[in-house]
Amino acid sequence: MSTSAPARGHEHGYVTPDAVALDLEVATVGSRGIAYLLDLALFGLVALVLSLIQLALLGGEWFQSGLGVSISLVLAFAWQFGYPIGFETLWNGRTLGKAAVGLRVVTVEGAPVGVRHATIRAVTAPVELLLTTGLLASLSSFLSRRAQRLGDMAAGSLVVRDRRVAAEPAAETFQPPAGAEAYVAQVDVSRIDTATYGLIRATLRRRPTMRSAAHDQLAAEVATAVAPLVAPQPPAGTHQTAFLQAIAAAVQQRSAAWRTGGPGAPTAAATPPSPPAAPPKAPAAPPSDPAAPPSAPAAPLSSGTPPRPPSAEEAGSRTGFQAPG
Repeated sequence: MSTSAPARGHEHGYVTPDAVALDLEVATVGSRGIAYLLDLALFGLVALVLSLIQLALLGGEWFQSGLGVSISLVLAFAWQFGYPIGFETLWNGRTLGKAAVGLRVVTVEGAPVGVRHATIRAVTAPVELLLTTGLLASLSSFLSRRAQRLGDMAAGSLVVRDRRVAAEPAAETFQPPAGAEAYVAQVDVSRIDTATYGLIRATLRRRPTMRSAAHDQLAAEVATAVAPLVAPQPPAGTHQTAFLQAIAAAVQQRSAAWRTGGPGAPTAAATPPSPPAAPPKAPAAPPSDPAAPPSAPAAPLSSGTPPRPPSAEEAGSRTGFQAPG
């Protein structure tokens, strides 16, 4: 996990009670303000509908009666306290306005908020949002590292972007480097297991976030370890990053061929055939028959030993990958 300071609008480093690290995208002041205005517009719409009803039924004497004043007070209380507490507690930290913008309230541990958190946020909202027209809430959010207003600080909560409104993650694919298409098509990567492929992929994914010299050093170490597992070796002078990208592309192509049965997938003909049955032996000639040819001597077994696979250092020097000393 990186120890650098998080960028504004993102909060890293949360750890849940189950020791699960969270990467939460904190909502900005602008998106929270839009969500609040949407909730306020909803309240105004409800008040307008009730006003039209009382105009039709009571002839415009809504505020001239104690009943009208009581209903107005109950409606204002329900909007200010009942609406946010009820929705945030029962709807996973969302109100209608927050859901429209794609926000929700969570605890600082990343858990759903409860009645206590929602109540504290609702009680402090009139001072922060109404009496100061949102100035106090905006100021505290700008000064807070977690973009929290005072109610969030008191409740131990924060407003984050809902992950469900984000774009669906796309599968990461590796294309063969320019000029290495033929090598990718013929290289044997059957010895590259899942862990090794994960190491290659992680190395390639870190390239945009590392300095060029540091990434070249990391890629050289990984390429030196991977080189003995593939055959044939890449052409001399191949850059270590290009080599790793070629191997990743070859692994993906072979995996796709396995799934779809396309070119490169093993077929029944590729399965080693079972050894044929031995032909029946010819009857041996009687020893007394002088015309019987002498039996051929058995071929001697080869006493040579199989070649030793190259070590990581030899493979590195052969392919040009020099691990830093």
